[in-house]
Amino acid sequence: MKIDDLSSLPSYSDGLQAALAFSPEQWKEQAIREGLHLARSGDRFTVENLQRIIAIEPESPKSWGAVIAYLRSRGLIERVN
Repeated sequence: MKIDDLSSLPSYSDGLQAALAFSPEQWKEQAIREGLHLARSGDRFTVENLQRIIAIEPESPKSWGAVIAYLRSRGLIERVN
């Protein structure tokens, strides 16, 4: 299977990679765009914040984690305690 750059998650599990790769393109693009918007605000946020913004649920709940992993893998967000 060829995974495009938008779906590439080096060093993450095959399950997360598949969840992102098989998410509908429109959902994936919106989730990443809104995640970037939240990240650029400078405020802390959780996946639940992202879920409230996006009205459409992905087929797999793992897709939410995959979007967070995508943003982390590109250094756009970081885990805080």
